[in-house]
Amino acid sequence: MAARHAITLSSRVQRLPPNPFAPLVPLMKDPANIVLAQGVPPMELFPLAAMSVTLADGTAVSLSASDVQSAQRYPPFAWGPLLSWCRRHTAEVHRPPHATETGGGAGWDVAVAAGSMSSVEMAIALLLEPANDQGKGDWLLVEEFSFTASLDCLASVGARTLGVPMDRHGIDPAALRQMLVDCQRAVAAAAHADAAPPSLPGAGPGTGKVPASLDRMPKALYTIPVKQPSSL
Repeated sequence: MAARHAITLSSRVQRLPPNPFAPLVPLMKDPANIVLAQGVPPMELFPLAAMSVTLADGTAVSLSASDVQSAQRYPPFAWGPLLSWCRRHTAEVHRPPHATETGGGAGWDVAVAAGSMSSVEMAIALLLEPANDQGKGDWLLVEEFSFTASLDCLASVGARTLGVPMDRHGIDPAALRQMLVDCQRAVAAAAHADAAPPSLPGAGPGTGKVPASLDRMPKALYTIPVKQPSSL
């Protein structure tokens, strides 16, 4: 989620060409069209015809034949309802700046990935520059007790991390605010681009800490990066 300041994407991402499949998606959704470049197997070869599961509380959930068929295709053909739910959930629980009640807003959106670490790796590729010839990469503010797999990903691109103090709810907002101020002063005083404005990842799993309270996170943490040229 971008703050109100302009976010600079990594040079790697800026070099990526436009997605050539984007204009083809509407044609690919129509079974009457045959797009040879789509790489999608014929629907009659899909192995699943119906699906029904029983939850722990005894609730039975059944998917229609059309939903099961769509679920076996590439995500853009079936993830519309999931994306809508994620947008509404993000707007309601996390309340990012400019969020609307319907789950949309200017300057932010959600994306679906294959897993948590896949998401972290994509965010790193999107926002961080790899280490330069001197082995120095971008600076990143992280929780002082962070998920080790996330730290490994950061180390693989040469990112340098600073731990933000935590309390029983997670990141200490006052400490985060002061560290961001100190970082911006360091950037302003630097004669080179070595100290880049920091990015702040969310809490990773496996730290054993108490999750940040849903009441404090939006009110305290989200308001801080909005006032600083950072990414959250």
